[in-house]
Amino acid sequence: MRAPRPRLERATLAWQLGGESEMNIMPAVIKALAGLLAVIASLATHQAPSDTQSSIGSGTAVVTSETTGSTSQASEQVDAVGQTAQDVGVLPVVTGSPKRTVAPALPPASADAAPAPPAASATPTSPGARKPGDVLNLSNWKLQLPDGSSGHAYPELASYQDKNFRVNDTGNGIVFRAQVGGSTTPNSNYPRSELREMAGKGEAAWNGTSGTHTLSLTEAVTQLPPVKPQVVTAQIHDSKNDIIEVVADGKRSSAKGKVALCVRYGGKEQQTCLDDNYVLGSQYTVDLTVTNGRIFVFYNGQKKLDFNATGATNTYYFKAGCYTQSNPKKGDSPGAAGEVVIYNAKVTHG
Repeated sequence: MRAPRPRLERATLAWQLGGESEMNIMPAVIKALAGLLAVIASLATHQAPSDTQSSIGSGTAVVTSETTGSTSQASEQVDAVGQTAQDVGVLPVVTGSPKRTVAPALPPASADAAPAPPAASATPTSPGARKPGDVLNLSNWKLQLPDGSSGHAYPELASYQDKNFRVNDTGNGIVFRAQVGGSTTPNSNYPRSELREMAGKGEAAWNGTSGTHTLSLTEAVTQLPPVKPQVVTAQIHDSKNDIIEVVADGKRSSAKGKVALCVRYGGKEQQTCLDDNYVLGSQYTVDLTVTNGRIFVFYNGQKKLDFNATGATNTYYFKAGCYTQSNPKKGDSPGAAGEVVIYNAKVTHG
């Protein structure tokens, strides 16, 4: 703030006031100075010097204060006093825009000031957390295992799991495993982890010469015994014998490291196979359809083979899983195994 001049020359005052006498000037000057001092005293009592910024230019002052309402009131008082002092010549006349000093604006809040809360992590799916009944409809199946047990039927089957029958690690298929040294079912020399078709609480037995009956599978063969590398993955059976078998044969393929997916009809493997160069672990679809005395085999949606229905045609039923075609007498160690993963199994009768 500019202090008032301690001395004013009479000539200057006379020139500014248009020739008025000194006696007429002094009361106005004193009044203006007194008012200005009163404003300064009022500001000093309301806030500390560090909280106040002021500028008096052409009779204008902007004062920022933490006290509510003090800015506008002080500004009006200084404006009035400044105008009076300017009128009588105490303050110089300044042309142009008034100069104002304002409090600087606060910087915008930084986006990094507070980190966002961490996103809720998804609960990981534990391997084997799902039950077999969550993967396949097992309501019309019975499980036969290479452990000497009588088997497991629905509804127990929907939640039953062991090393030979379990949900795979990704939760989208059921692993069927049968070790070469496992026990066998009656009338068989080989171990199996296999589903047998049921009709409610009884065993299924339908007529292959009438109606249409289909087993649809999506599956993959994942392991074969090394010495006799053969596994049956699907069957049409009658009361005594197998009519149709889908076989993964590790010795039939002409390509090294590949497997032939073939069909046995009446116990004899056909010259035409479903896939001569199957790669272990690859998913495929196979459909076995019996209609009006004929049997059709489809592979990945294409018809590959068809046969006449034979045997006790009124006692047909489906089977699916892992029927390992080896035992220790064939040269494989008891711990060698066959393994099949089934992702979908559907039976229809019409």
